[in-house]
Amino acid sequence: MEIMTLAIAVFAVIIGLVIGYVSISAKMKSSQEAAELMLLNAEQEATNLRGQAEREADLLLNEAKSESKSLKKEALLEAKEEARKYREEVDAEFKSERQELKQIESRLTERATSLDRKDDNLTNKEKHLNKKNKVFLIEQKTLMHVKSN
Repeated sequence: MEIMTLAIAVFAVIIGLVIGYVSISAKMKSSQEAAELMLLNAEQEATNLRGQAEREADLLLNEAKSESKSLKKEALLEAKEEARKYREEVDAEFKSERQELKQIESRLTERATSLDRKDDNLTNKEKHLNKKNKVFLIEQKTLMHVKSN
């Protein structure tokens, strides 16, 4: 009976080992499947996060481009406005200087006209004095001629 008991005990130990091995293998397989599932879920979540990050990056990039265009357009409008104001200032200054030059030209023309009149008057006076002088000289010669006779 002892052998029988020993055989039963060995058989029980072998069955226990087989059951333990099967149980541990099943548990390991289950754990591995759970780990693979978690890894798959993590990869899926990472893919989703990457896609979301890319969409947000694209959105931010588009917003930045739009804002850049807007700022560029605004700066261009400001530059055009400044150029227009500067052109108006230059035109006004040019007009003022042109008007001043016309006034100077007008005064010079008036002075020239006045000098021409004065020159004409002096020429006429000189002619008149020359005539008087000739008359005087003739009268003087006549008087001298009369006195000598």
